Amino acid sequence: MNVVDQLRSELSGRFGAVTGRSLEIFVDRESIGWGEDWRSKIRGSVESATFFIPVITMRYFQSDACREELLAFYENAKQLGVTELILPVVLAGSARITQNDERPEVRLIEGLNYKNIEPAWLAGYQSPQWLQAVHWMVDQLAASLDRAEDALDRRVLDKSEPSDIGPVEAKASGGDVVVLGEQFTKLTPLVNNAIRDMTNFSKVAGTALKDKNLGEMSPKQQQVELVSAARLLTEPAKALRRSGEALERGGLETDAGLRAVVDELRSLENEVADAHVGKLLSSFAGVATLSESIGTVAELVQLLKVASVVNVSMRKAVDPAIRGLQSMNNALQVFESWREI
Repeated sequence: MNVVDQLRSELSGRFGAVTGRSLEIFVDRESIGWGEDWRSKIRGSVESATFFIPVITMRYFQSDACREELLAFYENAKQLGVTELILPVVLAGSARITQNDERPEVRLIEGLNYKNIEPAWLAGYQSPQWLQAVHWMVDQLAASLDRAEDALDRRVLDKSEPSDIGPVEAKASGGDVVVLGEQFTKLTPLVNNAIRDMTNFSKVAGTALKDKNLGEMSPKQQQVELVSAARLLTEPAKALRRSGEALERGGLETDAGLRAVVDELRSLENEVADAHVGKLLSSFAGVATLSESIGTVAELVQLLKVASVVNVSMRKAVDPAIRGLQSMNNALQVFESWREI
């Protein structure tokens, strides 16, 4: 049994023994059986107080799928006020998880008060250290579940209280609709900034490597040319990373708000609510059509990954661009998913 299965089994078993309740845990989209429609199912999992326990090593941050799950679950939990439903456990590399890291997902894990289980894991599953770690996590999960359920119950009660505004807007928590509109308004410049920086990076890359037949050069000449090209690419790559990550954050925040409002409106089950949902979704159509850029972004990511293995300087220069493009790709996939809401 691998460490993920072992941890899930022991946490669930001990939680049931201590509290008399079942514990819903997922560590990735495959383990919970969400399939391709995982984005739409995250919301329901948060609302039903399902825990997300990402098992962290440094490889976790190299996985696009892991990043997407973490950021999407966090935005939905934050929107509902129940971020305690995320309990990261670190299996290796805890010293590298700091607020000084450039990667937002690393800073997020650090801010969520992760549990470092590396010493306990190395000591073995039958060791006192491992048993103590499981005991601590069960206590944390029990306390977090109580807080999360209280917060979710309060939210339901707040939604059901009478309001002076119209029934549809009241059900959708009027203010949430306003905030959602503001978030959508902010998305357009974020999209434009990311596309601008992607275009600029592509142009600089083309110029830096133009008319350079590396195959006909000596290894030393190749290194000189690549170091020179890397210097030209460094700042455009950093700009692309910043704008790509900003777009990803904006898209995920809007996604959480959009799904909350749409779910609440649809729960009314009447024509007025249906019309309101249709109007709301149509206002997002313009941004959703930008998902046609996914192919271009994905292709550029692959090209840069090839370039990054050729030379150390080139790798350092293009890595931020790869990160930015991956964030753009994630954001564009979020926009694409709105067509299916």
